[in-house]
Parts: sequence; structure tokens; C-alpha cells
Amino acid sequence: MLGQLTRGFTRLLVETTGAKHEAFAYKTQVLLVANRLEQVFPEIFSHTVLLRQGDEDDNGLEVVAWPEDKEDNARNKAMMERLKEFYNEEHEKRVKMTDTELVSLVEQLFKCRDNAQLTDTDTTAVQLNGVTISYDRKRILLEDVDFVRQTHEHWALLGPNGSGKSSLMRVLMQTPGHGLTNGNVVVVGEQVQPFGSDSASEEVTMDSKPRLEAISTDQHIQLLHKSLQAEEAEDQTAFSLIENNAASPEAAKLTMRLLGLPDAVTTRTLSQLSQGEQKLVLIARALAARPRLLILDEITHGLDPFNRAHVLRVIETIGQHAAQETHMVLITHHEEEITPCFSSIFEIQDKQIVERPRHKLRNR
Repeated sequence: MLGQLTRGFTRLLVETTGAKHEAFAYKTQVLLVANRLEQVFPEIFSHTVLLRQGDEDDNGLEVVAWPEDKEDNARNKAMMERLKEFYNEEHEKRVKMTDTELVSLVEQLFKCRDNAQLTDTDTTAVQLNGVTISYDRKRILLEDVDFVRQTHEHWALLGPNGSGKSSLMRVLMQTPGHGLTNGNVVVVGEQVQPFGSDSASEEVTMDSKPRLEAISTDQHIQLLHKSLQAEEAEDQTAFSLIENNAASPEAAKLTMRLLGLPDAVTTRTLSQLSQGEQKLVLIARALAARPRLLILDEITHGLDPFNRAHVLRVIETIGQHAAQETHMVLITHHEEEITPCFSSIFEIQDKQIVERPRHKLRNR
């Protein structure tokens, strides 16, 4: 949609403002900042700027001017090939963590619990009985749903925008104002109270915080807003967000290593970091809590190809080596991000949660 809009943008301005303002139209520029190849639609761009990581001199910046004929398929193909080559070059520069190192860090992080806190594979993580969820108490998103998953049974949830995925997650997270209107919901042993119930208090949510964590765009915005409000406080570094939510100081440090976070995290506020670094901080913050339930809502949004691949490796390693510790739910529009540890895939259809066979995934 963005590509279609911008392709006709100049003509739209000329026709709207009159021919005498044609020069104004040509001064309007579109700048796309992209960290993934699939975000680029080459037919509207005249230049690409390639910024290499770690290069502080002029050699780190490459500006490529492309021919004016934007309808030329060969020209567009050449641009995409150059971008692909650039991404591959940058990817090779990064230090990739070995599988052994990754497993070791995950086991250190999740096996720091006492034995009494460990769960077995028969423990129910999520159970819904006759559940109805509505939006604004008017539009029903899920109706009379029965659903159950055990701790080790990680699952992915697909569905179009507005289908009820986020609303279901708010119920599981016991977010104030969630849309549970009928039925019983139990999450890692805790009963979720219907919205508006006297017992659905903030105290319940706070008590359950160490057990439940979500990584989402909503959470990103909320934490960034808080960071901007608290910038004058010297102790409000990005690392403090991880440390204050961590099960232990050791867990905070382990997640820093696990995600390869830079030292800048310990001295800068969240708002002073890049979007990708902010996202890694949010992921580290959630993992450091050692949650019993971990919801991953578009977890790779904002990450470059290297960090996207690394985060998916981390999630898969957790799914394989900490399956009895943490129950994971993946919400995504990118089916290629559903790693093998997510043993079941569901989607919301006709107000029900319906299982989708893995072999029917389009991108695997």
C-alpha cells in the first residue's frame, strides 16, 4: 500500500495544488529507513544510502544513484541485488554465537531456579473453558472457546489484524481492561477474573508479574514513554529496565550476554538507543524475569537480519532446553518465523481457535 501511494505521490500533489506548484511537488521526498530487504520497494527510489556498522569515517557511507527510469525492471533488480549483497556483507562481519555457547547461556539462565519451582510436562499452562472475549463489550472476537495447552507445548497463533489475537493475549496476561466476558481462564495455575469483576484487581496483576511476560509493540511504546518521562533520573538506564525486572542480578547479566547487547545499554536511556537495540532490551527484560508464560508478539519487529536470526535462535534454544520452565506463545504474521519448538499452530477463524497443520504453512 505504501509503495502504491508513493508511486503516485508527485502527480497527486501536482494535480491537487495546480501546475504552477509543480516545483513544490518535486521537493517532497520520501525517505525509507529499512533494516530488512523485504521492506524496500525499489521502483520509487532514486538513491540508496548504505551505512556500514562500526565505520566512523567516510568509507562507512556509500551513496548509490540509480537511473531515472523507475519502471525499468533491470534497474530495480540491480538495486535489490546490491542491497542483498550489502546485507550479506554486513551479516558476515558480525560475530555469530556458537550453538554450544547459546545452550550454555540458556541453561544457566533458566536452571537457576530451585528444584521446587520446576514443573513437569503434564502441567497445564493455558486452559480456556467456554470463553467469550469481546472488544469494548460490544464486538465478540472469541465465543464459547475451549482450549488447553501443557507447559512444554509451545504454540503459535496466526490471524489477520482485528481477529482477536491481541485481545486473547491481554486476557492471558491479565491486563487491566481485558475483554473476558464469560467462561473460565486459568494461566499457569492462576484464575483470570472477568473484566469488571471486583476481584480483578491490580494486586493480582502485580503478584503475577514475575510469572507472566509479554514482548509486544504496545509494551515497547509504554516503556519508551516512561523512559522519556524519567530521563532526568540518572539511574534510569536501559539496563536498569532489565535489572529491575530480573529474577536476579545474575539473570540480568546473562540476558545481556545471550542477546549480545552493547555496553551502551548500561549508560544510556532506552530512548537514546536505536530501535533495534530497544527491542533487544525489551526481549532481555522479559527473559531475565524467567517467566512461566512468555508471549512473543511480533518479536522480530524492528530488528535487522542478523539480530532477527539470532533472536529466533535464542527462542528455539529456550523452547528446546527450557521447555519445562517457560511456556511460549508466538504471535506473528511471518510464518517463516515459526521455529520447530512451536509444536502446534493455531489461527482464529469464525470466533474459534482452530489448529492449522504445519505442512500448510506457506513459507516453510
